[in-house]
Amino acid sequence: MALVVITSFWLGTTVWILLFGTFSIKIRMFIKTSNGLKNLKICGMLLISIGINYMILTLTIVPLTKLL
Repeated sequence: MALVVITSFWLGTTVWILLFGTFSIKIRMFIKTSNGLKNLKICGMLLISIGINYMILTLTIVPLTKLL
């Protein structure tokens, strides 16, 4: 179970990094406006919150599976 959680976290972060890298040129052009910068901040907060949720799930699920 722990291997599944760690693998899914790794795959999820890899997908987000690849998507962000693919669209980085478009994002750079979009950031030049103030509205684009606000959207980028919101996207960053969303990615950070997803990462925190995965870390919390990893830290809580792994000890629970050891109890079973």
